[in-house]
Amino acid sequence: MLKLEDNMLETNRAITKIEKVTHISWKKYNANKYEVFVYLHGQEDTIYQMVTPDELYELKQYFIESSENNLSGFETRPEMELERLNTKSTVENGILTNGYKYVVDLAKVDFITIKENDEEGTYFCKLHLQSKDVRIVVKYYEQVKILIEAWKQYR
Repeated sequence: MLKLEDNMLETNRAITKIEKVTHISWKKYNANKYEVFVYLHGQEDTIYQMVTPDELYELKQYFIESSENNLSGFETRPEMELERLNTKSTVENGILTNGYKYVVDLAKVDFITIKENDEEGTYFCKLHLQSKDVRIVVKYYEQVKILIEAWKQYR
């Protein structure tokens, strides 16, 4: 069960206010199900839920719309793309999205660390959210600077 209404997220095992969610990650379980992990600000635990592709889409949209409402006083920038090794990540209105793995509200990122991978010439970026983190890899340092500028705008 996944219920999204009145700024609340309810699953079989948990219920929380959507504004407490820092980011969401998922991976495909089988053709009809995804494993979803919902991370909460200031909490060690995550909310785990199996969902259908339609429920995953609905959850992502609910999170993005909720985060955009919380950022209504911020100036918005045009969509930014971060070319990854195999997929594209985008930042729009303070939301970092990778269509295959995660959605992150940049306003809830505490700090970012960067490490250059000398062997491959790529950059590892780690977005720290309380006791959790989201890791992304980008090809060019210019993309690191774009990510940092977007984060600075929304933090």
